[in-house]
Amino acid sequence: FPIVLFGSSYWAGLLDWVHETMLGGGKISAEDMDLLLVTDDPAEATTHIVDRQQALLSDRAPSSGVVKRG
Repeated sequence: FPIVLFGSSYWAGLLDWVHETMLGGGKISAEDMDLLLVTDDPAEATTHIVDRQQALLSDRAPSSGVVKRG
């Protein structure tokens, strides 16, 4: 799930802490950081959310529906 925070200057301190303490301490992975978007642009936030949702849905897409049995 994507996390979108509006106001890059407002969230800068939290992001520094997350990067230094949580990531640096091995509590989260670099991939976890990819779930987080800090932006001042509503269009960027919308694109990010839609892209993440589409990726999630494509990962869950059913196969061709054909089941091969021995």
